[in-house]
Amino acid sequence: MEEGRWYYSAVTTIAAAGWMNGMGEGTFAPTGTFSVAQVLSVAARIHAAANEKEIAAAEEGTPWYTMYVNYCVENEIIAEDAFTAEDLTRAATRFEVLAILDKAPAASCFEAKREVADGYIPDLAEADENGAVVYKWYRAGIIDGNAEHEFTGTNTITRAEAASILCRVMDLVDRIAE
Repeated sequence: MEEGRWYYSAVTTIAAAGWMNGMGEGTFAPTGTFSVAQVLSVAARIHAAANEKEIAAAEEGTPWYTMYVNYCVENEIIAEDAFTAEDLTRAATRFEVLAILDKAPAASCFEAKREVADGYIPDLAEADENGAVVYKWYRAGIIDGNAEHEFTGTNTITRAEAASILCRVMDLVDRIAE
């Protein structure tokens, strides 16, 4: 990974914190997509750390993400039938990332830090499906969308973008823990 890239600091910070792992062979793949399973692994790590819980070890012969999916189901981060096996390996949408991560840290992380009126996000109303969660994250100052403040919720998210968002979440979690 090239030092000086916009995501370098976020990726190194999140990797050092253990919230995201690489893709094997010493690579992080910052421009690669963030899969549903990867989102669940991050959500489980955040929740376990915030609640002083352990994530059970993977059972021999199961996919690497099984322990994280199980943890997320057991801790009501997702419903048991939220995702199929095929869903877990596909790229997550921006809506899915927030819906999953929204249930991982303490609720106090999401205190409003700024005013964001309904309609601020031109492609999403607060009353729309996923709207309340997205507006909560905008108000908490964790995300702001693109230059026009669009959330583009059905688009996928890169691993670098996820690392950047997670750095802001980590900053909020650390401030609350102090």
